[in-house]
Amino acid sequence: MEISYYINLLKRNALFIIFFIILGVTIILLGYKYFAPKQYEASITLWVNYGADTSKELFLGTELIKDIRILLRTDGFAVKVQEELVTLNSGKPFLIEDGIRDDMIFNDTPGARTFFISYRDSTPEKATTVLQSIVSVLQQEIMKNYQENVLIIVDNKNYIAYPIGLSLKKLAAFALLVSMGCAFLIVLVKDIKIINSVE
Repeated sequence: MEISYYINLLKRNALFIIFFIILGVTIILLGYKYFAPKQYEASITLWVNYGADTSKELFLGTELIKDIRILLRTDGFAVKVQEELVTLNSGKPFLIEDGIRDDMIFNDTPGARTFFISYRDSTPEKATTVLQSIVSVLQQEIMKNYQENVLIIVDNKNYIAYPIGLSLKKLAAFALLVSMGCAFLIVLVKDIKIINSVE
């Protein structure tokens, strides 16, 4: 089929396509707002305080961050975090459905002495509490091995959790593309059926 066919198809069905796009975008946006699971993320940046920024201190800091990355993924660390959560919860069980490792994110900047830890959950309170426990246990482990706390919290000292998800612009663009594609397929299939029935 030639390009002119598709242009004429769009012109003939312009009102339907516009209506379908508006309807589709509205449904997708409302569906995301009311039915998509809410997620919150509490994050914190820590700095390894080894003194001056000499090559030696930088090396020691980056090596410690590598060790921390490994430590955070161990079963022993997860158990200690769970125990810390029970303590914070006044001795009552504090359930984490999938374990801390599934919802914890660790990032570091190569060649720097800073790293980033975050935790995601469906409630902001839980995200905050779990991240606070992770950092507390991490600091305890560092104290045990280095006899001093070399981890300095750089930001978000209150462990505040913020909602995460698609931005409104990205979601609207996605909804628009999906609605346009569906509308065009509908009118195309309908037109092909009409042509076939005539033949």
